[in-house]
Amino acid sequence: MTLQGLALVFVLVLAPQLPAQGQKDAGPKNQRGAKEAGKCPKPQWDERVQFVPSKNSYEENEELTLTCPGDLKPSFSKVKCARELLRVSSGEPVYGDAWWGRNSTSAWMLIERAVECIETCKRPQWDSRLQLAPDKEKYKKNEEVMLSCPAGFQPSFTHIKCLGEDQPITSWNPVYTDPWVGRDSGGDWTRIQSSVECIETCKRPQWDSRLQLAPDEEKYKMNEEVMLSCPAGFQPSFTHVKCAREVQSVSHGKPVYREVWFGGDSGGDWTRIQSSVECIGKCQKPQWDARFIFDPDRGLYTPNEVVKMRCAEGYWSSAVEITCVKLYPRQGSSISHSGWIVRKDTGHWHRIEGNMTCVEDFQVVPGTLEISSTSIKLNWTCRLPDVCQRMRATCRLAVPSSPPCEAEEVKGEEMLHGGEGTFTCPPLQPFTVYSFTISLPPNKVLYTQLITTKESVPDKPEKLWLDPSTGSIKWQPLPSCKGKIIGYQLNITARRAHNGSFLEFKQVMVNQSVTQYTPPHQTPGSKYTVTVQGLTATGAGAASVLEFESYVSELQPYENLDNYCVVKKTLLAEEDAETCKRPRWDSRLQLAPDEEKYKMNEEVMLSCPAGFQPSFTHVKCAREVQSVSHGKPVYREVWLGRDSRGVWIRIRSNVECIEVLQVVPGTLEISSTSIKLNWTCRLPDVCQRMRATCRLAVPSSPPCEAEEVKGEEMLHGGEGTFTCPPLQPFTDYSVTISLPPSTVLFTWLVRTGETVPDKPEKLWLDPSTGSIKWEKLPSCNGEIIGYQLNITAWSAQDGGFLEMQRLRLSSSVTEHSLPGHSPGSSYVVTMQGVTNTGAGAASLWEFQTDSSDTPHPLDISCRSVRDISPSQGTVVLPLRPIARPPEMAREHQLIVVVTHNGTAVEGACSGEPQPFNASQQPGTYVAAVINLTASTDFVLGDRQGRRG
Repeated sequence: MTLQGLALVFVLVLAPQLPAQGQKDAGPKNQRGAKEAGKCPKPQWDERVQFVPSKNSYEENEELTLTCPGDLKPSFSKVKCARELLRVSSGEPVYGDAWWGRNSTSAWMLIERAVECIETCKRPQWDSRLQLAPDKEKYKKNEEVMLSCPAGFQPSFTHIKCLGEDQPITSWNPVYTDPWVGRDSGGDWTRIQSSVECIETCKRPQWDSRLQLAPDEEKYKMNEEVMLSCPAGFQPSFTHVKCAREVQSVSHGKPVYREVWFGGDSGGDWTRIQSSVECIGKCQKPQWDARFIFDPDRGLYTPNEVVKMRCAEGYWSSAVEITCVKLYPRQGSSISHSGWIVRKDTGHWHRIEGNMTCVEDFQVVPGTLEISSTSIKLNWTCRLPDVCQRMRATCRLAVPSSPPCEAEEVKGEEMLHGGEGTFTCPPLQPFTVYSFTISLPPNKVLYTQLITTKESVPDKPEKLWLDPSTGSIKWQPLPSCKGKIIGYQLNITARRAHNGSFLEFKQVMVNQSVTQYTPPHQTPGSKYTVTVQGLTATGAGAASVLEFESYVSELQPYENLDNYCVVKKTLLAEEDAETCKRPRWDSRLQLAPDEEKYKMNEEVMLSCPAGFQPSFTHVKCAREVQSVSHGKPVYREVWLGRDSRGVWIRIRSNVECIEVLQVVPGTLEISSTSIKLNWTCRLPDVCQRMRATCRLAVPSSPPCEAEEVKGEEMLHGGEGTFTCPPLQPFTDYSVTISLPPSTVLFTWLVRTGETVPDKPEKLWLDPSTGSIKWEKLPSCNGEIIGYQLNITAWSAQDGGFLEMQRLRLSSSVTEHSLPGHSPGSSYVVTMQGVTNTGAGAASLWEFQTDSSDTPHPLDISCRSVRDISPSQGTVVLPLRPIARPPEMAREHQLIVVVTHNGTAVEGACSGEPQPFNASQQPGTYVAAVINLTASTDFVLGDRQGRRG
């Protein structure tokens, strides 16, 4: 007997002995109070629950039926009342009412909480083939139901549940509907808008195992679109497929269907798939020279598809068309692979060995572009002389000119012929942008560059005037037509108005934003001459001149008469006869002692600021009789100066500070190895002791160590030229001209010009990556702006040419990967540093790949023989083979360089010298090709020419 059965028997046996108790309203168990024994009061459950029969109390074990209005359903449809032991109090058992309900399996279970009316949903009237689990006529709210279909079909939703939501029509009469939701493929519940059906399905097709299907399912719905993909390097024969049904036959009057698959073609049409869909091996787009342009341009190509190929503007390749073909399996492998073949101008197909490259068909020779303020000139070479016969070079204004800097359009145009030459633009205007273009008709541009001509000195200012209200000199700013205006230079000379004698000179420089200047201390009765010049980085331009006078006021008590003074109509008092007033000479003069009055014959020493010298270094005051009035002499002051011989002479004019030495504007010449300037001296006696020096401005430090120069020269006479001794490029020097012991007349910090850099010394191969690496070149000869690499690859089997790369890398790059080739390939690498002046000497290295396809360096370099002095037009060269592995024996080239420049000798190995041509002036040429296996004496020359 079950536990519930035991409890029921126990209650039935004891029931007559216990008093009746009423059941509480809120729960299923009620302790009995004083009421009729064996009766249970009607429980206080959901007010919508209807009892059948409906009474106020019920007999114990009386089975009742519960119902709810409308589509609602009670949580228990069959219930009954029974007695249950609640607890023991004072040794006596206490019993109460307990309600029991029949569950879905018809078993009785204790009702733990109040019975209520539960919303339910009727079984949905969908596809009759649907099978529901559990299979019932009504379902509780949120009860999950699983759907299935007969074989060959699949429900549109596999899991559903009813929400049982209220859909009120009015606020008084709610209407209950059966909204169902289904779980989609992502696991989310979505409202079911239409009938759930059994949908026909197709099994996953058994095609190529490498195919990847999305979505990845075991069954697919009819007309469901599926996307196909393959591993890298392969492509499916159809990228999109879908399943359908067609009638295969008719059996017993009924059609028999079968699955068929359709594939989407490139035009968007669906075609029936007649055979298996496969992953087809594709050819990847060749990773050759990035300047190639492919037509059509795709990442993958199908076998035997012809692809047109051309180079970018300014480059050329012999290849016209390529196609991908299936190649035989490699030795030791059973897997076939694809490769590219090429059809050139000959029309025949050839297998491609190595990489295809685009060759620059036109090149401006590095370092030959010469730009001045009025011209542009460059040297050019052409790799395709036949094409180059029709080249045209032009110079044009880059943008139309506009006021105030109007430039005339130039008509610089020239037809270029041959393989090399020089093109010079006609006279141009300074500081102007021109477009320099070399092209082939009708419109193929081989080379183009925007070039700004250099600056020159500016024109003179046209508008210069005096503002009488302020005494200021004003001018209009100069436009930056011939160069960027960096300032203005003013020279102000003051003279006496009545006799033109010199009073004062002042030179002032102001920045480009200043357009007025007020001269200080405008002495009444003086005449001023002012010149204004514009300044660019090149120097000062032509001067505009302005003259004006400062008139004497009626209140001025003194007359300015030569170099002495008397009071109007008044004799000097006796007490003033023994002193002289401070002379009104050049304001820059410094007097020692510095007094307002000086005693007669008191010696005064004069000096000037640095770079200037007084016309007299020592002066003194004296008296002389001017006239006799009323029997008494009238005296006047006079000043005497000591000349270079020590003799005192009367000073007839104003004493002034004279600029001792002046560097002639525009004559300063700076190159990469020298500094030269012209100078003039206004005091030849003083200049006999001048000394000019060149020194390093700052101590040098590694890696750019510069030797200290001992450039020193004594200057004599009134003018001359001083040249610093051979200097080092791109280095700061101090140029100084001075008088002993320490008076500096002129000093200037100047940097020598740039030159091409030294050749790179440290370049090595990283065997782990196959990259060549190098240390950055220091900016000793000029700012390093990049590196130029020439990489040539040769085949190991027959020594044939594979590939050549010419690269220009930025100054921040310090490594580059060698192009990949078959094991045993060798590489010749030349490297040059590049400054604004051009490319420097080249360093040459050679590397070889071994069987592991990892390059390693060879002990091979370009060896040079210098200081050969042939006397009879022949040279005997003792040659010895360079040590190398036996399998690497190959030809040697004997190259002649017509120069005494060591840099040119080093750079010859990095170029592509041609055989000697007697009809041309020789430069660098291949004199012989030798298979050198043993030491030998080689005779070079024809007993006639002696060049190289």
